[in-house]
Amino acid sequence: MKAIPPKILAAAADCPHAHSCIQNGQCGIQPLCPVHYADGENILFLAGDDHKVCSYRFRYGHSQVCRCPVHYHLNQKG
Repeated sequence: MKAIPPKILAAAADCPHAHSCIQNGQCGIQPLCPVHYADGENILFLAGDDHKVCSYRFRYGHSQVCRCPVHYHLNQKG
């Protein structure tokens, strides 16, 4: 389990999967969305074009973007 600062957990309070990505690297029962690249704080451009329902995921032009602070933190820590 990776240590996530309380401030980041609080910013991701809308997680529908109770931050399961921290324990098992998955978003509920699905794999964590693959990241193409990060662009700014809490902005992840996602690889692929699947359409998962998530309060932190949205379409931006022809891309999918994730604004989840926990996913961003995990991506930065590698």
